[in-house]
Amino acid sequence: MKTTTTFATVSLALCCNSDAYAGWTVTQLTNNSINDRDPQISGSNVVWVGTFPATRSEIFIWDGTSTTQLTNNNTYDRDPQISGSSVVWHGRDGSDSEIFLATFVIPEPATSALALALAALLLAMSRRRVRL
Repeated sequence: MKTTTTFATVSLALCCNSDAYAGWTVTQLTNNSINDRDPQISGSNVVWVGTFPATRSEIFIWDGTSTTQLTNNNTYDRDPQISGSSVVWHGRDGSDSEIFLATFVIPEPATSALALALAALLLAMSRRRVRL
């Protein structure tokens, strides 16, 4: 019996305001006057470096909904890595580099039972009418 292996290559050109490949959604996360680079992703969280010309670089995080500036100092914060709710990077203050770790809280979604109980309560409250 002869075994045949087939390899398929798919190329996606998703750069610089191009249309998304069929079935993909492209979301622009930044639109500012600084250079944003070195993105890393974990789940729906994305971290990257924002470089301010000739002054410093800072770490930013997008949690799937909004962007937060994680660092704000006079050092060059670079090379962020993200895993779950932890972000690690190195910061250079001019004489040496140091390693930093930040852990953020990821809100847990409401469970199905809790959501159903809340919906039932709201429905019951809406059916009660107060008569004066």
